[in-house]
Order: sequence, then C-alpha cells, then structure tokens
Amino acid sequence: MYQPGKRSDSCINTITEQRIALEELLEDSPSLRCDPRAIYSPIGKRTVAFLPEVFEQCYQKARIKAAQETGIKLSTFPSQCSFDQEEVLEAGFFPEVLNRESGIGNRESGIGNRE
Repeated sequence: MYQPGKRSDSCINTITEQRIALEELLEDSPSLRCDPRAIYSPIGKRTVAFLPEVFEQCYQKARIKAAQETGIKLSTFPSQCSFDQEEVLEAGFFPEVLNRESGIGNRESGIGNRE
C-alpha cells in the first residue's frame, strides 16, 4: 500500500542505503545468490536461486512491520510482492505512484528512471 504523502526524503535515503548495503553483501558473498544445497550437489547444479526464497520471507516480514508502523491492517497489504527482486534491488527503482507524487524519477534528476 502506497502512502506517498507520508514518505519523506529520509525514507528514500534509507531505501537507497539499504540497497547499496545489500548489493555490497551480494558482491562480497556471491554464494548468497545460490541455494547452498546446490553448491554441494553431486550433480553440480550451482545456479539454483536461493535469493527468491529469502526475498519472499523478507517481504512477509516487511508486511508485518509496515502494518505495525502504519496501524493499517495486515490484510490491506498484498500477500505477494508487487515487484520482482530485480526491481527491488535496482538502485533507482521506486514505484510509479511514488515517482509521480514525489518527483522522484524525473528525467532531470536521473533518479528512479528504469531506462
């Protein structure tokens, strides 16, 4: 659930900082992108995605936290994330409605553009 009127520059900065920290973690530990069971698999599968499973768990925790922080019922938040993990990790990605309401993603700033 978007609340662009309640979003501040501080929130945008926090999202950006967390994306950078996560990307650095994934660069330092590429195995986090893979299922650890697959790394040691006798059939040599090394590309089984582990991150999607973690992504789903994190989204569910974020729903709970958002409901608690906003006082909005948990059932109001979509049970499935509306964005894929690549979008969420993309440095300049912010939902379309946020872009329109806050000016983020305008072509002049270069922030939030997905092109």
